[in-house]
Amino acid sequence: MPATPRWLDAEERRARLAYGGFSTQLSDHPSRQLRRDAGLTHADCTLLAHLSSVPDQTLTMSELAERLRITRSRLTHAVTPLQQAGYVDRRDDPANRRNQLAALTEGGRQLLERVAPGHVETVRQGSSTR
Repeated sequence: MPATPRWLDAEERRARLAYGGFSTQLSDHPSRQLRRDAGLTHADCTLLAHLSSVPDQTLTMSELAERLRITRSRLTHAVTPLQQAGYVDRRDDPANRRNQLAALTEGGRQLLERVAPGHVETVRQGSSTR
């Protein structure tokens, strides 16, 4: 016989619903802005931002997956369209042929610079309404 679920009490339920609303609002507004202004998803922009944040704008695919907290397989699916669009370059790592490198291209850097002002403003507006 299945166990009866131990439901959230009123305070836990309120906190869970508030968190759900907050996290949805936090990601929906920036996602819509990125889609409208650059044809990017929030995940795409986050991936590009991670690459732009390192000195040579290059990470191994393993390092990038770890930073994004996703699997290598999922990262491959995320990088492929960005590579096809010319925003990311993927190549073998000359220091370790078992690794692949993901590098932000000049086109990717220019895209981030173009979309950043609107994205920053959207994030600021969203955080100031709470």
